[in-house]
Amino acid sequence: MAPFEPKGDQSQWQTIYDHAVNLAPGDLIDWDKLTTLLGYDPSVPGASRSPILTAAKHLLQNHDRTLVSVRGKGYRIAKAEEHEGIARSGQQSARRKIRNAVAVTTHVDRNALTPAQQQSLDALAHVLSRQNAMLKRYDRRITAVEASDQQQDARLDVLEATLRKHGIPIPETRTIEGETV
Repeated sequence: MAPFEPKGDQSQWQTIYDHAVNLAPGDLIDWDKLTTLLGYDPSVPGASRSPILTAAKHLLQNHDRTLVSVRGKGYRIAKAEEHEGIARSGQQSARRKIRNAVAVTTHVDRNALTPAQQQSLDALAHVLSRQNAMLKRYDRRITAVEASDQQQDARLDVLEATLRKHGIPIPETRTIEGETV
C-alpha cells in the first residue's frame, strides 16, 4: 500500500473552514463552491463529505457556528436562533436510535447465541432500557419545569401590569454575574 499523499498544501477540511469562517450567518456554500474548494463534486452520491463534516465540527468548536445541510443546494451557516432547534432535532434522533437499539437487543433469536453472547446482550439491553427510562423521566421533569415557568411568567406579567397601573416603577431586569453560561 502506498503511503498517504496529501492533495494540496492544506487539508481539504481546512480549505472549507477558511472559506466558511468569513461568511455571515445565513450565507450558503453552494455545491459549485464546494466543488471548487474540494476539487471534486461532493453532491454526487457516494462522494466523500468528510471534509465538510470536519470543517463543520471545527467551525462549531472554534467559532460557535453550525453548518446545516440545505437539500439540493449545499450547506448554510445557521443563525444563532436556529441552534436550539438543530440541537433538539439531534436529541430526538438520538432518542430514536436508543429506542431502536433496545428493540434490536430485545428481539433476537436467543437460541442462536452462546450463553456468553446472551449474557452480553442482556447487559446491553439492560443499560439501553435504563437510559431510555432515564430520558423519559427527564422529559417529564422538563415538561413540569417549563409549565411552572410559564405560569410564573404569567403571574409576573399580571404583577407588572398592576404596578404600572398604579404608577409604581418596575425595576430593570439585570443579569447577575455567574448565572449565565
